[in-house]
Amino acid sequence: GKGEMEKLKLALNWNQEELEQWATAATKKEEDNLALQKYTRADEMKIKELALSIESLTKLSVEKQAQVENETTETQTRQVELDKTAESFKVQHTERRQLVKQWQETVESMRSRDKEISDISTKYAEAKRLR
Repeated sequence: GKGEMEKLKLALNWNQEELEQWATAATKKEEDNLALQKYTRADEMKIKELALSIESLTKLSVEKQAQVENETTETQTRQVELDKTAESFKVQHTERRQLVKQWQETVESMRSRDKEISDISTKYAEAKRLR
């Protein structure tokens, strides 16, 4: 009887120990699950935050790209205008040089005529004096 009782007590002690180990393991597993849920929520928040950041940066990138394209178009337009202005200036400068040359030739021609007139006047006066 007494040996049976010892065996039963020993078995109960073992069962109690196993039960406590199981309870400890279950508690640990529950804590692990809670920690995992906490980290999962934190990760989901971070993912949401990063997704919003990506969306915002993508929008900004698209805006900046449009700005660059507008600036490029504006610059090309200004370059075309500048090229036309330079060409117009070149044409006007050439025309001006031709006009100046023409005036110089006209002035030279007038000087030559003045000299001819002066020479003829002198000869005429000389001829008149000699008569």
